[in-house]
Amino acid sequence: TPAPSLRPPSAPRAPRMSSAASPDEGPVDVALLGKWAGATVLQVATIAAVLKGLDIGMAQASGIPEVATKALAFLLFGFMAVRSRTFSILDNSRPTKPTSANSDWDEVEVDNSAEKKSLMSDVIRPSWMPPPIAFPFIWSTIGVLRAIASVMVWEATGRTFLSVPLLAYALHLSIGDTWNTINNVYQLKGTSAAGVCFVFASVWNVIYRYYEADQTAGLVLAPSGVWLSVATVLIWTIWDLNGRDPFLPRSEK
Repeated sequence: TPAPSLRPPSAPRAPRMSSAASPDEGPVDVALLGKWAGATVLQVATIAAVLKGLDIGMAQASGIPEVATKALAFLLFGFMAVRSRTFSILDNSRPTKPTSANSDWDEVEVDNSAEKKSLMSDVIRPSWMPPPIAFPFIWSTIGVLRAIASVMVWEATGRTFLSVPLLAYALHLSIGDTWNTINNVYQLKGTSAAGVCFVFASVWNVIYRYYEADQTAGLVLAPSGVWLSVATVLIWTIWDLNGRDPFLPRSEK
C-alpha cells in the first residue's frame, strides 16, 4: 500500500509560468518565492518531527533486537531516499520520461499528459547528455547508497535519528523536492538553474557532515555528490541552450 502523502489531494496543478524576460512581464513574484521557501522549511520540520518521534519511541521501547532496529532504520532512510516528497506540500509531479539529469532527483515516473510531453520535447539538450536508459539505474543506485550511508551515520551517532548529519540530509532532500516543483511543474529554466545550486551545495554539505560522523559513510555517499555535480552542469547547459531565462520568476501583469 503506497504511503499516504501529506499533499492536499485536491491541490490544483500549478500553472506553467514564463520566465523569459519581456517588456510585458510583471515584477518578480515574491509571493511564489516565499511559497517555495516556506514549503521547504515546513518539509524539513516535518521530517525532523518524524525523526524526533522515532527517537522518543525507541527510548521508551524495550526488548527490541538490535537487528530489528537497524532494519527499521534502513527502511526509513530508504523510504526518505525515494519518497521524500511525501513530506512536501508542493506538487512534485515528475516529467514524462528520464530524458536528462534533471528528470528527477529520486526516480522516474510516467506522466502521460500531452501538455507536459509537448513542453518536454521542446527543450534543447546537449549532445553529451547520458542516454535515458541510464537514469533509472543511476538513481536506484544512489537511493541504496543514501540508505546505507544514513544507517552508518545513525549508528555512529549513537543510533540517534535526529542528529545534525541526518538533519542536513533532510534539508538536502527537501531542497531537491522543491527544485523538482520549480523545474518539472512550473517549467522555469532560469529559476531551475539558480535553484540547482542550492541542491548542489546541500548534497556536498551532507557528504561533509556524514564524513565527520563516519568517514566511510561520507565516502559511500560521495557518488551522489559527483552525480549531482554532473547534473548541475547539465542543467546550466540546458539553460544556456534555451534562451537564458531570468533566474527569478515573474508575475503576470
